Amino acid sequence: MEQKDLEERLAASHRLMDELTQVHADLVTQGDYPALFDRLLRLMLRETRSEYGFIAEIVHDAQGAPFLRSYSVTNITWTEELNEYYEKSGGRGIEFRNLKTLFGKVLTSGEPLLTNEPFKHPASGGLPPGHPPLRAFLGVPFHVRGEQVGMVGIANRPGGYDEGLISFLKPLLTTCGIITYAARGEARRRDTEQALRTQQEQLQAFIEAIPDMIFRLRLDGVCLAFKASALDAPLMAVHEFVGKNLLSMPLPPALQDPLAENLRQLREGGSLAIFEYALELPSGLQHYEARLVRSGLDEAMAIVRNVTERKRAEDQRRRQQEELEERVRQVTRELEARQAQLIQAEKLASLGQMAASIAHELNNPVSYVFSNVATLDEYIAVLLQLNGLHEQVEQRLGAAPPEAVVELLEQTRELRERERVALLVMDMKELLGDSREGLSRIREFVHSLKTFVREESGTPQRADLTQVLQMSLRMVRHEFKYKCEVQTEFAPLPEVRCFPTQLNQVFMNLLVNAGHAVEQRGEIYISSRQEGDEAVVRIKDTGKGMGPETVAKLFTPFFTTKPAGQGTGLGLSICDVIIQRHNGRIEVESEPGKGTTFTVRLPLGAEPSAPDA
Repeated sequence: MEQKDLEERLAASHRLMDELTQVHADLVTQGDYPALFDRLLRLMLRETRSEYGFIAEIVHDAQGAPFLRSYSVTNITWTEELNEYYEKSGGRGIEFRNLKTLFGKVLTSGEPLLTNEPFKHPASGGLPPGHPPLRAFLGVPFHVRGEQVGMVGIANRPGGYDEGLISFLKPLLTTCGIITYAARGEARRRDTEQALRTQQEQLQAFIEAIPDMIFRLRLDGVCLAFKASALDAPLMAVHEFVGKNLLSMPLPPALQDPLAENLRQLREGGSLAIFEYALELPSGLQHYEARLVRSGLDEAMAIVRNVTERKRAEDQRRRQQEELEERVRQVTRELEARQAQLIQAEKLASLGQMAASIAHELNNPVSYVFSNVATLDEYIAVLLQLNGLHEQVEQRLGAAPPEAVVELLEQTRELRERERVALLVMDMKELLGDSREGLSRIREFVHSLKTFVREESGTPQRADLTQVLQMSLRMVRHEFKYKCEVQTEFAPLPEVRCFPTQLNQVFMNLLVNAGHAVEQRGEIYISSRQEGDEAVVRIKDTGKGMGPETVAKLFTPFFTTKPAGQGTGLGLSICDVIIQRHNGRIEVESEPGKGTTFTVRLPLGAEPSAPDA
């Protein structure tokens, strides 16, 4: 009996190997994978005497979860829907996603599962209604290069399954793995070919949609292929230049020369060359742009585009730009001229403000002069009286002075003592000094006034900012001398190249504004110092201050915080223009109720731009 079983198994092994050898041969020669899996399933069912079964591959969904998809299944459909699907698919492509089953246990564990009492096995998930009975089950995975790629499942072998059957099926499992690997490779190849065809079709459609001429060239100039332009016809028939060397053809020099030069650059290692050329055609002068892109060891693609319309648009834009720039220059000149007029008008407005200051400042020195002259008159009268007495003494003394001389001498002595002639002489000197000082002040003020109203030259001068500040303060001090205490702190500063008259106008405007900001009593602080490479002047008042909205508009032309008729609104905007012309800037810090600080920053080394004519 044992000898007979051994002979049967040996015969079965021979039949199996013979059939598998034929399957391998058909795999190489035919490659009909579905038919091969059907043969393997029939072979497996026959040799194991099983009632039904399947061969399936392991697939993963988008989330990476595994499931089975059949290669071949015995037709054991138990519903009409399944039967229709089986008839259409031949048992291929059926998906098994419920892994709480016996075959799911094989898939997830990667190990064979053998049970002759399926419903008692812990992995049993039961059977759907109408499913054929399950009396015994054997599920075995198959692998390729260590990866589990599929499994086989067979059922209802008479007498059940044993471990020896698993060993018997190993060659068949190996063949299933080989065919699965080949089928997947074939599927990848088909997908790759399809993707490549799609890309080629898309590329061809893209190339056809390009309105440019496209040449495929060898780097020596031979034209290998050509795509015509949708807008321009080639210079000659296509058959006349495809396959020929363009550099040896009678092309216009405007095209041939740059083509030869740019191909040479590509031969020497370049990857991209761009050049433009123009051709006189029956339709008129046409402009082209050619881009040579290296596309291989000895090849390049040339894309030629008609850029005539672009050239015309560029020429038009250039002309428009030139016209616009000329208009801007003209408007700028007009604005500069008007700005110069505004500055001069502001000077004249400032002169009106200075009228009271002129009268006041001239009055005091003149008063000094008149007062001192009157006093000198009295002193001179006394001196003249004394001189008269001396004359009488001299007349009466003669060679032998009489007794009366003694009396005159005594009177002279008493007068000298009473009137303190010595002190009078000293006072005369001081008074004359005061007179000279008053006259000097008049002369200095008049000089400052002349400097201010004089038109300034176009050449910057070296000036001491402290002196400019002091002159500005003298000219406007009357605006606030009775309500503001002025404190100054002038640090040594290097001379600045500037337009002194314009800076004088700026400082006067800021000082007058500071005085106007103080309504009753307050202080004005004026300081100058060097901070880094800048000369910095600060004018701070303790006046009413301003809010952020007002500060933001301060330098806007015609904006003023003064009542109607009391300000033009141009003072600060002109100050800002002047300081910008000196490459500097004006900063403002202000807070309602706490006063305002104007900071003027001027670069020490910068050259100011010329003033407006």
